[in-house]
Parts: sequence; structure tokens; C-alpha cells
Amino acid sequence: MVNVYLSGSAVADISTEQNPFGGTNLESTYPAFNGIKLDPADWKLASENNYLIFTLPKIPKEGCLDVIVENPYSYGSLLTNMVSIPEIPLCGIKITKNTVFPRIEIS
Repeated sequence: MVNVYLSGSAVADISTEQNPFGGTNLESTYPAFNGIKLDPADWKLASENNYLIFTLPKIPKEGCLDVIVENPYSYGSLLTNMVSIPEIPLCGIKITKNTVFPRIEIS
């Protein structure tokens, strides 16, 4: 099973603690984080699982977003796992009042 979360200052006011590996031997490696879980109807893995395509929900305020993808064995985030890609700013996805991202693709 795969889950997708948004985390960061832009969603801090509506985030809750997510602990997908709580109570397992993976909890020390993959600790709890704050974020919002996206509805599975709003995202899909495409092209042999090399792309994540999702619809960005309404974001309550300006700030930064990180995308966290969880599978049964681990999770990774846009910031911690892809920060070396020059096109991705250090804050992940920057949200401003003029930002319109109806659909986002990440590979």
C-alpha cells in the first residue's frame, strides 16, 4: 500500500501527526511527522511507478510544501530524497497567493 502526504509551513495549521510505522521495528528509522494525507482518489502512480501525479488540494496559506510518499517498508520526501535536483527549490514546492497547481507530476 502506498500513501501520499503534504507537509510544511503552508499546511502547518491543518496538519496532524502521521506515524505510519508506529509500534513497528521501522519506527526509529521512519519517525512520526506532521502532514496531511491525500485522498487516494487525488493521486496516482504512473509509468511503472516512476511518476507521482496528484491534484493539489486547497492550501490554506503561503509557505513551503514537501511531498512525502510512504510504502509498506519506508517513506521518502521531496526535500530529503531529491534536494540535489536543481529544478526543485530547497523548500520543495513554494506556495504563494498566486500559485495555481491543479495537477503536479513528480518523477
